[in-house]
Amino acid sequence: MFLTEESISSASERTDRRHESRMPAHGAVTLRISAAEKHEEFHAVVINSSHGGLCVRHWRKGLVAGDELLLCSPSHDEIPVRVAWNWTVGPVVMSGIQLLHADSALAQALDYADKRIPLRYMRTSVAITGLALLVLFVAWYLARL
Repeated sequence: MFLTEESISSASERTDRRHESRMPAHGAVTLRISAAEKHEEFHAVVINSSHGGLCVRHWRKGLVAGDELLLCSPSHDEIPVRVAWNWTVGPVVMSGIQLLHADSALAQALDYADKRIPLRYMRTSVAITGLALLVLFVAWYLARL
C-alpha cells in the first residue's frame, strides 16, 4: 500500500493534539531537576516554542512526564516548568516543557517572538539577494571571456 498525500495529511490531522501554534526557535538552555537534593543539571536545545512552553532536545532518558524542573538561561531568571511528554528516538530525547506560570518572563518573551517577522519572509529576501549576486557574478565572468 502506497501512502498518498491525502492519507498522510488526514493522519496528521487526527493525531495532532496541539492547542497552541508553534514557532521555530533555537538556543541552548539548562534544565535543573528541582526535586533532586543535589540539583542535577543537564543541557538541552530548544526546537520550538508556544505560549505555554517549549519543545527541547536532550540526552537525559530519566525524565518522566510530570517531573518539575527549573529552566535556566542567561537571558532570564530560573523559571519553574513541568515535563508534559517525552519522545525517545535512539539516544536523543525530545520533551515538551510546560510553563507552570503562564505570566512568567519566558511567556512574555515567547509572545514577543510570535509577533516578530516570520522566518519565511526573511528567507525570501536572503534568497533574492543571493540570486542577484549570482547573476552579477556570472555576468562579470562572461564579460571577462
